[in-house]
Amino acid sequence: MELGTNVYPEPAAIEGRPTAEEVIRASQVLLKFFGIRDTYETIQQLLIMLKALQVYDGRSESYGQVWKQYGPLSPLLSAARKVDRLMSIWWHKSEEHVGKAAKEVRHKDAMDDAIDAINYLVFFLRTKTGPAFGKAPKRPLLEELADER
Repeated sequence: MELGTNVYPEPAAIEGRPTAEEVIRASQVLLKFFGIRDTYETIQQLLIMLKALQVYDGRSESYGQVWKQYGPLSPLLSAARKVDRLMSIWWHKSEEHVGKAAKEVRHKDAMDDAIDAINYLVFFLRTKTGPAFGKAPKRPLLEELADER
């Protein structure tokens, strides 16, 4: 199922794609299965998480699980970099100096960065070695290279 940029995808234009109503119904079933209240807000959250999962699935086919080799600090720093870009795009850019086309590109880039940040934070949680789990983090690769000099 390909989710659009909207939280609730448009009805299927291509045969075989689920309609917005089917996506919402499936979301409601999944939420109920996990004991989560079925509200407009929880469905929005789920659909955003599913979009992040779609991006992860597509990219992991190309890149594999490279993120695992650098320990928990790497995805955490990558998430911070994505959040920094979002802050730069949404906080520091003046609306007066941005044309319509630039706003559309900015919006798409920001949405991509936001989805990437979600995935990087999931990677951090999946390492189960981060400070949040009470274990010492692996040293970053740059420090290891500096020690070899």
